[in-house]
Amino acid sequence: QLPTVSFDRPISREIPMVSCDNYGGGHLIAQTVLKRGAKEILIFCGSQQDLSPINERLRGMMDC
Repeated sequence: QLPTVSFDRPISREIPMVSCDNYGGGHLIAQTVLKRGAKEILIFCGSQQDLSPINERLRGMMDC
């Protein structure tokens, strides 16, 4: 059996997953930009599939 680890995508309960805090990262980015005086933030992003980490980053930014 080959050891397997998933990165940023849940595959099954039997396969461990490693991921980053996309929500926290998005929130931190928005917080930093706003603290530096920005009044508005324009966000460019690619695909917004349901499981995409982009959605969590956007949610973090919007909640800031």
